[in-house]
Formats: sequence, structure tokens, C-alpha cells
Amino acid sequence: MNLCFKIITEIFGYSFIVLASLCFASGLYLAAEFAEENISFCRRWLRRILAFVIILHVVVWVDGSVPLTYTLIGIACNTLYIPLFDTFPFVEIPSIKSVLPFIATLASHVVWIKFFNELGRHHLRDLSLRSFAGFYLIFVWTVPLSFFISVIPSDEALPTSFGQPGASAVNQNPRVSSGLAESVKKGGVFKRFVGFFVKKECSKKLKRLDPYDF
Repeated sequence: MNLCFKIITEIFGYSFIVLASLCFASGLYLAAEFAEENISFCRRWLRRILAFVIILHVVVWVDGSVPLTYTLIGIACNTLYIPLFDTFPFVEIPSIKSVLPFIATLASHVVWIKFFNELGRHHLRDLSLRSFAGFYLIFVWTVPLSFFISVIPSDEALPTSFGQPGASAVNQNPRVSSGLAESVKKGGVFKRFVGFFVKKECSKKLKRLDPYDF
């Protein structure tokens, strides 16, 4: 291929990656909005997603694709998210319930990277980029991302919504849970994370503005 062809395709290839990343981030933001308004629905589906991922771990072990050690570690990492259901959607940051899932996510990445490194070049050649992306999407990223866009820091809740006797009733009663969104200051963990960078960028632009422009 000629140099011009390579330059053009590289530039627009990276542009595509940036555009795809922006679309993905926008989708996560919309999902976070939906999660805040449909807490009971999200709780049910998070349980199903978690169970589905754990079942898939067993399936790939039975199939002989993944050794038992990696399967057990993968399942253990996912089970560390279960305590978050006790006060869902609220989570106290920092706390044992919030730190353990974070550690589990890091451990899961390290474990599966080590797994693919041990496969050897012969087996890795049989796997396409789509296979790698699909594996990490379902086994590593689905559960953490689902919780990341759904949980709400405890300081965003009203005093009667977290750490009070009413919290257990909220988790047990779907009607109370579905109406809980009205008593929450909008801003889950993901939205707060995005808002931090947006505010930081806005503050930088305001500092650069000339006061005489007004």
C-alpha cells in the first residue's frame, strides 16, 4: 500500500475508535439515567446477569476450554458483587462492600490476562480479535459495568433512604423501590464520575476567558 493510503486509513481508523468510544460512553450515561428511574427493574436484571455470567463460567469449564482454577477464581470475583444487593442501589464509599468489588474487577483482569498468556501462540492464533473482545465483554466487564452505572453513593440519598430501617423495606418491596428514584438526588456513581471531568473541563475554559469579554 502507498504512504498516502496508510496515513488516511490510520487517521480515520483512530477517528472511528474515538467516535465509537463517545457513543459507548453516551450509551452508558443513558443507561445510568434509566437505572435511576427503574431501581426495582435494575435490581432484578442485575441478579439475572450475575447468575448468567456465573453459569457461563461453569459452561466453559465443562466444555474444557478453561481450567477449574480459573473458573473458580472467576466465579469468586463475581460473587463479591452480591453484598451490594443488601442496600441496592445505595453504596457507602469507601466501605468493604465498595472496595471488594473494585479489587475483584482488577483481579479478574489479571487472572484472565494470565490465562491467555498461558495458552501459547498456537492457541492464540485460533482466536480472533472478536473472540477476545467477546470474552472480556461477558466474563470481565458486564457485571462491573452494570453495577457501575446502577449504584448510587449513600450521600446522594435522603436521610430516610440509606442506613435506616426503611432501607430493608425498600429492597423487599418493588413498589417502594420503583418510587425511590423520586427521593434520590440525581447522580449515581457513573454520572458523578462523568460530571467530575465535565466540571473540570468547564472550569478550565472559564479560567481562560477574558473578563472583558463579558
